[in-house]
Amino acid sequence: MTSEPGRRLPVALRYTLIQLPEAALVAVLLYVAVAAGWLPPRWVWIALALWLVKDVALYPLYRHALRDAPPHGVAALLGERATVATRLCPHGQVRLRGERWRARSADGQPLDPGTEVVVVAHRGLTLVVAPAAANR
Repeated sequence: MTSEPGRRLPVALRYTLIQLPEAALVAVLLYVAVAAGWLPPRWVWIALALWLVKDVALYPLYRHALRDAPPHGVAALLGERATVATRLCPHGQVRLRGERWRARSADGQPLDPGTEVVVVAHRGLTLVVAPAAANR
């Protein structure tokens, strides 16, 4: 079955949420260091500020990894135009990008060979197609 990708959080917000557990761990370690007398309290704010600067500085290098990947596999074929290769009644084959794909008519109506269609969905590796004239 197809599903439209869900709405994702903005990249900057995802990056911030990824950094939160790390920042919490650093805060706890700094608290322990102050409580044990290993670090003067004023150094906690300096350390937290440096940690924040580190996160801001690394964001431009990391943000591309958090972007949505382009569609791949069968999902990349959605919206593509194909030509009916064998009669779709409702199942048959279409020719798309030089390959034959198993397909079915979206509305169950028969489609004759040579009809131009558009991929509107997929069910597994079977493309669901509709006549191109209906999708203009």
